[in-house]
Amino acid sequence: MAENNKRKKLIVAGIAFLGVVLFFVLAGVSYHHFLKYRLFPKRWGEVKPGLLFRSGWLDPALMEKTLNKYKIKTIINLVGPSKKGEFEKEVAQKLGIEIHYFGMSGGGRAKNPDSYAQAIKIAFDSMKAGKPVLVHCSAGSQRAGAFVAIYQLLVENMDSESVLNEMLSHNFDGNPELIQYINDNMPFFALRLKELGVIDKIPDPLPVLGIE
Repeated sequence: MAENNKRKKLIVAGIAFLGVVLFFVLAGVSYHHFLKYRLFPKRWGEVKPGLLFRSGWLDPALMEKTLNKYKIKTIINLVGPSKKGEFEKEVAQKLGIEIHYFGMSGGGRAKNPDSYAQAIKIAFDSMKAGKPVLVHCSAGSQRAGAFVAIYQLLVENMDSESVLNEMLSHNFDGNPELIQYINDNMPFFALRLKELGVIDKIPDPLPVLGIE
């Protein structure tokens, strides 16, 4: 009898332990998928102190507060006009913020690579005028990551390893197709940015982004 009671207690304790573990697992999943980005800006990052920021979609509850906090004056939307973006447009109009749209695929490989050059030009001019810029896509990892990588490699002359680490720190999955896209179009990006007055000369050799 005593042995049976002991076994029952162990079973009850085991079930209780599994219940606690399951609770915390579900709580973690719920926080990550439903609450995290309602409390904090999605994959927010400061690329150039006080002037250039990156993110994913900002939750409506955070949008006005975040844009005000970082004194954003220019938004570069890499998703393009959308129903989801209507609220962003309303908030931007209220705060006197300019929005520039560049519709790109979620993988970051813009059909027209000049979209990246034009977006960087807008960001460059805005920052030169002392107006902070937010560049964002949906997830804040691929399109925004490619924008920042091209900007850092050609405008800031940062080394490839630092640029790649910055991408990875914002949930970039190491997509070789996007890296190949950036490298294949590097001569074009450099030429266009020089033509647009963003850089003084084309780097020689051109920077190469890669993963070992």
